[in-house]
Amino acid sequence: MMSITETTPIQISDQAAAEAAIRAVVQRLPDGWNRRDSRLWGSAFSDPHDYVAINGFQMFGQTRAANEKMHQQVWEKMYSEGSQISLELTQIRFLTSTIALAHAISHNDFTANGAPQIHDGAISMVLIKTEAEGWLINAFHNGQKEKTFTGHLDD
Repeated sequence: MMSITETTPIQISDQAAAEAAIRAVVQRLPDGWNRRDSRLWGSAFSDPHDYVAINGFQMFGQTRAANEKMHQQVWEKMYSEGSQISLELTQIRFLTSTIALAHAISHNDFTANGAPQIHDGAISMVLIKTEAEGWLINAFHNGQKEKTFTGHLDD
């Protein structure tokens, strides 16, 4: 049985460069989305990768091509009236020198049935450093961001 004992962030050599590379990869997501460029969107992901959509649907071992096709359909069907997203990375934490955990907040301005809409999300990503392409998203989980926490808290 494997256990993880290291829970604090580690420092890696040239951490600033690694963080900049991760930010650049993650920036491909809003750039690709806003241009409806599925290849740019897909280029942020390792091949294969795991992807959990905003509705909780899990896609394990998804290829870049499948991700690109899915997003092309999302833009054509769900966001046919337009959609622009922004992402703000809120944390990057290195688990090892080649694995990082990143969290982001997303903001989606879109139109549905002629009416402007807004959707805010919370995203978690596991990134891996590959020899061929540098940092890429290996696991992506997109969730809805709530305004307040209404879990099991004491009053």
